[in-house]
Amino acid sequence: MSQMVKTGEACSSVIADSRLDFIGQVLCPMKANFKQGYDEVAEQYKKETGCAFYSYVPTICGSKGDRTEATAGDILKYLTIDDLPGMIASFGLGDYFSSQFRERFLKQGYFESIKRNGLSPAFEEAGIDDPSGEFYIYSGYPAVFLVDRKKLGDLPVPRKWEDLLSPVYRNNITIGGAHGMVSQTLLLYLYKMFGDEGLKMLEPNVRQAMHPSEMAKLAGTSAKAGTAIYVMMLFFGKACGKTDRTELVWPEDGAIFDPAFILVKKGMTEKYQVLIDYITGERYGKISAANSFPVTTPLVKNPLPEGAKLQWLGWDFINSHRMEEVVDHVTEPFQKFLI
Repeated sequence: MSQMVKTGEACSSVIADSRLDFIGQVLCPMKANFKQGYDEVAEQYKKETGCAFYSYVPTICGSKGDRTEATAGDILKYLTIDDLPGMIASFGLGDYFSSQFRERFLKQGYFESIKRNGLSPAFEEAGIDDPSGEFYIYSGYPAVFLVDRKKLGDLPVPRKWEDLLSPVYRNNITIGGAHGMVSQTLLLYLYKMFGDEGLKMLEPNVRQAMHPSEMAKLAGTSAKAGTAIYVMMLFFGKACGKTDRTELVWPEDGAIFDPAFILVKKGMTEKYQVLIDYITGERYGKISAANSFPVTTPLVKNPLPEGAKLQWLGWDFINSHRMEEVVDHVTEPFQKFLI
């Protein structure tokens, strides 16, 4: 692995339990902030204990960063729990939610529950607490609609996810995609809500799939490649800036979101408590919320629109499906839209 961070001489117990103490992966816009806070916490830990965390905390973004980061797909090459880091921070609905990871590690009871001191209202209403106690969701990356008023013309502004299925938006929607893959988040949620029929109704409405940073540049311009509706992460929607021609719409039935979560191996909470407190606490939470990535801790007031709801894919759905197969099923018809 690249970009390993070793903050001092490791104690004898470090690396005896695992190849790494900690893998800390966050979405690109938060990498620098996350790494800075991690470095400060790890350095203070070293001063107080004389021990160091041996960690992988990537900071590179883009085609040379995200695609080459360690993923659960790499971790699944290991056969035993002893090969896994003591603590994992990651995001998305990908490999860590796969049936392979679930069957090899989660169902064996290798991770332990982390005590939660309350939940922010939107996340509590969404029901994000893992009933097994293994995944601790500390933040979410919500997706919303960015509407180009001029290209929309006389068409109605979409207000709910079901609206995207209307034939009036034929060839007029842009969805997410990057690194050779269409984004699975929107498609997973629509599949849960409306099944295969919903995806078939959405397909003729989609013109293209692109990275949300490219959407933000395109929306509200006169470019022919632009569409009336963009489904994109809130962070990038707010970055668009062309408010005279664009409108950011928070869906009435709740913004869907990718989870940001942590997993801690059984018996290691005390050892990694300083990292848990950092990731789930007020300091990093305020930075995350200010960057349009709301957090679950009630210590932070998320700056969401009044009455804004979040919509979670749901543990029943996740636990009753082989998620890797569902991802392949919902994304395959939309791969052709990548540009």
